[in-house]
Amino acid sequence: MHVTRRTLFFTVAVIIITLAPFAEGALSITLFWPLPACASAAALYAFNFDSVRAKKFTLVFVSVALTITVADLTFRLAPVGPDRLIEKWPRLPLVSRYFPDMHYEGYRFNDLSNMAGVKEWREEKLVRVVTDSAGFRNERLDESRPLDVIILGDSFGGGAVSQEHTWSHILSSEYGLNTYNLSVPAASPWHEYVTFWAEKDRLKTREDTALVWQLFTGNDLDEEYGSLDAASLPWCSPSRTLLNRVNGWRRRSPVKYLIGV
Repeated sequence: MHVTRRTLFFTVAVIIITLAPFAEGALSITLFWPLPACASAAALYAFNFDSVRAKKFTLVFVSVALTITVADLTFRLAPVGPDRLIEKWPRLPLVSRYFPDMHYEGYRFNDLSNMAGVKEWREEKLVRVVTDSAGFRNERLDESRPLDVIILGDSFGGGAVSQEHTWSHILSSEYGLNTYNLSVPAASPWHEYVTFWAEKDRLKTREDTALVWQLFTGNDLDEEYGSLDAASLPWCSPSRTLLNRVNGWRRRSPVKYLIGV
């Protein structure tokens, strides 16, 4: 059966549009990619494959696509850069986590957009970020003791500060309290509740363990309430666990951030 170029390119365009919302590689990373993909297909169709110009265009287009894809896959396997330590990836249907078992220590600049003549804001500072195996900002936990304090919240619990400045660390180091921090920046009260509901059974507590739930009325109460499907939690089935791991790996692409989507 003879297949015309028109049929071939329209078939390729349909496949790209169909897969773009699901594939998170370098070329079909989000919904923003179908339009340039269609434009590329139209451009290829506009040229005659028998011409030298079309062959050169096709060669360059395919070479760039393969180069970006290979670089994308390579960088996914590389260590996480310090500028991406505070990114959060879904481990549950509604809530987020840091990368688990993270330990970063290095010098970073402050927010240069807010320097406004203040020298300290332009200087480097030492930043330390540590997470436990569950993806929360906790250092070594004394598992022989029940917890004195569980901290629940958003950035109040440790967003944009070095490890020693989180107040869970201060409660532990200066007051000797056995604390566990469940806070994740940008979380809403519903997300925080789901986080506590999902994690509470593995935490060792006693009758007088205090739960400190931090809320900022300026923006924490503005949200759309959802519902938690317990069957979709990652530990409920091997397939769900595998799917969450695959999706987490796919989202760790630096190329995604370089192209700004």
